[in-house]
Amino acid sequence: MKRYEVTKHAVNRAIERLGFTKNEAENRLNQLMQTAYYNGRTTGYGTVANVYDNHNHRIRFIVSDANEIVTVYKFPEHTEVEAPRPKLSEVPTFLSEKVAKVVQRELERFESNERKIERKNTLIIAELRIELAEIDYRLLRARSEAKIMSLKARKSAVEMRIDELNNEIIEVKREKSIIAKGVAAYL
Repeated sequence: MKRYEVTKHAVNRAIERLGFTKNEAENRLNQLMQTAYYNGRTTGYGTVANVYDNHNHRIRFIVSDANEIVTVYKFPEHTEVEAPRPKLSEVPTFLSEKVAKVVQRELERFESNERKIERKNTLIIAELRIELAEIDYRLLRARSEAKIMSLKARKSAVEMRIDELNNEIIEVKREKSIIAKGVAAYL
């Protein structure tokens, strides 16, 4: 980890502008500098210094050539770093309507697919439950140990398949829920 010297001015600005305490300011500035990106050079008060930006915390650092943090400040609300998103009212109506239709169509397609999978799996599960009942009946009638072991193995396999099909239904419903939340957030 590269260490930077922190000027008294930078500590005061970190306290004033970023809300750090005096005890934590120097360490926090050094930590934030580790993930800051070089953004060019600037001139001021007759000196030239490097500019670093930490986009995650929206903080700009001015650093001298001697690796000394001279000052820090927060980004303004809207800078070139992050352009403001257009408000929904600024987006042309026809465009937002078309996008909404496409999104709605995709949701309907996914819901249709979900219903098909759920119906198919439910029918297979019903057939497997019938088979389980037949296996239970055969287990009651079976006398040989080999036949009993064979039926128990088959019963176990059928129960595992039922669990797999139920889990597939649950997974499809979970995916639909996630997609529906995304669609609701968009619309």
